[in-house]
Order: sequence, then structure tokens, then C-alpha cells
Amino acid sequence: MKIKRVFKSNIFTKGITSFKRDLISGEYGYIILKNHLLNKKNLESGRVLIKRELKKKCKLYTRPRFLTPITKKASGIRMGKGKGPIFDHISFLKMDSCLYEIDKTSLPSALKILKKLSYKFGKPIALVDSKSNRYYIK
Repeated sequence: MKIKRVFKSNIFTKGITSFKRDLISGEYGYIILKNHLLNKKNLESGRVLIKRELKKKCKLYTRPRFLTPITKKASGIRMGKGKGPIFDHISFLKMDSCLYEIDKTSLPSALKILKKLSYKFGKPIALVDSKSNRYYIK
């Protein structure tokens, strides 16, 4: 069975997400404000950061799904001979797409996590509550 492999240049598209931006199951949500290419390591490092701050006091939900395969060849292989094997799966996040949702926490602790997450991802991130209020970090 052949696996269809997607070229990297076809992934990068512009625009705002077409998915619903409302929170599904949490009280607060972290949304990204620029288009970003996310892999599993980045998402896991953010999840560990949130869990370390909240210390098992709340529920954490992750929203991105990793459906796009990325291929990579070994460094010593010559030109040609087709594409390499699947190396990693990524998720392309469009502007205003939700990364994490947290429940049963207070606003000051959620804002503290927001500042640390924005440093971790290197892209601007905003906090959204269930009433659609947005909080930004300067």
C-alpha cells in the first residue's frame, strides 16, 4: 500500500482558520495570533509547562491534530531516487486557532502561563475566556 506524501511547499497557506474559534470544553483557551508550523515536540513542551504551573489542579485539553506528514532523506544520499520516508507529522496552525484549553483555574494563573507560553513558541499568543474576552501580553 502506497502512502501519499505531501510536499512541504503545499502546506503553507495564508488566512484565518475556518474552524470554530469558540472554546469547546474549557474555561480559558490559548490562541495563536500568527500562522505557525507546529510539531509534536513544541506541543508537548507547552503541555509540560502548563502542567508544571498548575500542578494537577485543572484539566488541560489540546486541540491541534497532526495530520500532515513531512518526509526527510538522510544527509549522505545523492540526488534523485524519490522522496525519503516519513520523518514527522506536523500541524499547520492558521491565525486564531486554539492550542490549549484549561478548566478550573483562575485568571491570574492563566495570564502567568500565557507569558511563559509566548516565550516558548516565539509567536504572539492570546488568552480567551468563555465570554470571548481576549487578553494579550505586551
